[in-house]
Amino acid sequence: MMCALVAVPAMVSAQGAGQEALALAYLRTDRAVAARPLSAGDVAAFHGAFDRATLAFFTGRSAQAAATLDSLARVAAGSEGAYADADRAARTELAAAPSQVKWLRTGTDSLPWRLFVPAASARASSSRSSSPRPRTLLVALHGAGTNEHVFAIAYGAGELLRVAESRDVVVAMPFTNAFTRDGAARFDALVRAVAEATPIDTSRIVVLGHSLGGIVGSQLAAARPTRIAALACLASPCPAAPGVTVPILDIAAESDLVIPIARIRAAVDAARTAGAPPVELRTLPDQGHTLMVGPSLGPALDWLLAQLRR
Repeated sequence: MMCALVAVPAMVSAQGAGQEALALAYLRTDRAVAARPLSAGDVAAFHGAFDRATLAFFTGRSAQAAATLDSLARVAAGSEGAYADADRAARTELAAAPSQVKWLRTGTDSLPWRLFVPAASARASSSRSSSPRPRTLLVALHGAGTNEHVFAIAYGAGELLRVAESRDVVVAMPFTNAFTRDGAARFDALVRAVAEATPIDTSRIVVLGHSLGGIVGSQLAAARPTRIAALACLASPCPAAPGVTVPILDIAAESDLVIPIARIRAAVDAARTAGAPPVELRTLPDQGHTLMVGPSLGPALDWLLAQLRR
């Protein structure tokens, strides 16, 4: 979803209050869908309504977007009790989000990011008698309009962290927008910061990006081909970036109203015609731009890890 996942103080501006309402509405919907998956017959209509809320946000209609998402949350929850549970979970996540932020110094400025270290890796790193092996690092880049919290607390109620825990993968989740300027240098600084916190293989990094995050990820892959081993893009025309030589997986939603699948197919076809990089395209029927992310994370990470074994 393209909305600001931020917790704001009680005394806020009208704009800040609007962002808080939108973030809360999004997380309610995310939690409700994760707790009670949509029936097959409801997927297309629900995803379409969600995408229209996203488009409303991008065209300055934040109140309309929040109202639509809140209605969707009630539908997905199925009862007022379940809706209240989703609301409590969303409020708790938003309140805790700022405490998880790290700040990365890059030249004269800094950017926020979050770090996830699997429990087994964290225990090994803290043991004085062990020499933990370097883990795979996944850099997860969110879509436009949101921030470093979205992979940790949304996109399927934090599905990426559950998947990463089960695969013993370290995850760095930076503020994607900062990488649109001096991206390669910021990437290097991020990798150094992760390596200082936990053992990782700094020469075989994998990248996952949603929407804008996929485009930024492809730019980083072109700039750092000896460090980034593979790239997975979700609802993103990422193969269009010139100079990419690493393998790419692009998972597209057939009912995406934000970045239509025709645009993604065109980017994939152009990359294949150019001969590099190798691109695999997978499509998801009836799904839309943002709700497709949660169920795509496990397959995307498994594909990325398979590239490292080649």
